[in-house]
Amino acid sequence: MPSPKTQNRRPDARTDHAASRCNSGADKAARRPAAGKPRPVGQSTKLDRIVAQISKPEGASLEELMTLTGWQAHSIRGALAGSLKRKGHHIVSDKTDGVRRYRIAVTP
Repeated sequence: MPSPKTQNRRPDARTDHAASRCNSGADKAARRPAAGKPRPVGQSTKLDRIVAQISKPEGASLEELMTLTGWQAHSIRGALAGSLKRKGHHIVSDKTDGVRRYRIAVTP
């Protein structure tokens, strides 16, 4: 005799649930842009915006980068130390008047 919890369940309910769970990841992957595919003109990533901001001669402060991206401070620092350095950017920071500014070093 089936238990009270399972007697009202459809026989295929478990497989339906498992199938919908498996398909949800495939749907997300289908919506993501393909790697290496060029972005439409005018659409930049947050990392692109950070690079543009710290490429300026005066650089950018942590607060400016946080406002620009909407990220928290530790995420900005992680992007500077990880992703951007991996892409070949040499990032330096200077502290003047108690404010640290990040910029991309110009190589002669």
